[in-house]
Amino acid sequence: MKSLSLLTSEYLTYLNGRLKYLFIVKQNLRLFLDFLYCKQIKYPVQLNKKVILEYIAYVNETYGSSTRNRILSNVRRFLIYLVEYEYIEKDYSNLIKLKRPKTGLLIIPTIEEVEEFLDCVDMVTHIEKRDKSLLELLYSTAIRRKELINLNIEDVDIKNKTLRIIKGKGDKDRMVPIGDIALKYLIIYLTEARKEFPDNEKECAVYLLRDGGRITGSAIDIIFKKYNNKCNVRIRLRPHLLRHACATHLMQKGADIRYIQELLGHKSICTTEIYTHVLDADLHKTHNLYHPRKFLSS
Repeated sequence: MKSLSLLTSEYLTYLNGRLKYLFIVKQNLRLFLDFLYCKQIKYPVQLNKKVILEYIAYVNETYGSSTRNRILSNVRRFLIYLVEYEYIEKDYSNLIKLKRPKTGLLIIPTIEEVEEFLDCVDMVTHIEKRDKSLLELLYSTAIRRKELINLNIEDVDIKNKTLRIIKGKGDKDRMVPIGDIALKYLIIYLTEARKEFPDNEKECAVYLLRDGGRITGSAIDIIFKKYNNKCNVRIRLRPHLLRHACATHLMQKGADIRYIQELLGHKSICTTEIYTHVLDADLHKTHNLYHPRKFLSS
């Protein structure tokens, strides 16, 4: 009798060449197998309705809607495969009901909320100077987290107040302007703080870890968590939310949508138009709040 581990390997071989993101399927099924092994289930004949429902409940409680749907969708297809190739008799795939992810407008922090978040960073230690520069740069330039991680010293042009983004999303290179405030803190970091990191001369990355290596995504997440907790803002800010905030605030101040498209590195103007929908919602809210003829007279 073949084990679930072996059948998973065979299933992945079966999928090879059919799916672009096979490694994601592998990760999702490994999570499923680990759960089953904790329940002492190693063979397909041991699968039952109870354990499948328990796994669905576990995923629903642990992950957000989009991740949850992806995990359960891959498990459902695997269960269908087991039925089709007669490794199990009962089809448990119909127990998995995928929830449609919620759609709606982004909740964007106000300019004041972003300023409160940025202002809560002290400028005492070299770590704090790094954090301040990093956060200000994200908000000023609207670059993606991955683009920030990949940023090298040679990509920074202090004289012309620009960043060169190499191979951004969609393999597009672009030049991004740096605002005066972000530039000020970037200069402080580069001239005063960066040299305090170990092996800083050997590393070409702009932002460094405590040990002197290139900063990582998890380190950036820790930085955001630290200052979210410190300033206790209404919205938990994240790198991508600062990107959205930058674009929205620029549009609120009258920036042209084509400029914002170039800044964000969007291939299509349709992607950028989401920010006009945010402004439409703001306009509607303001109209309802202040227009003298909002309410019908009784």
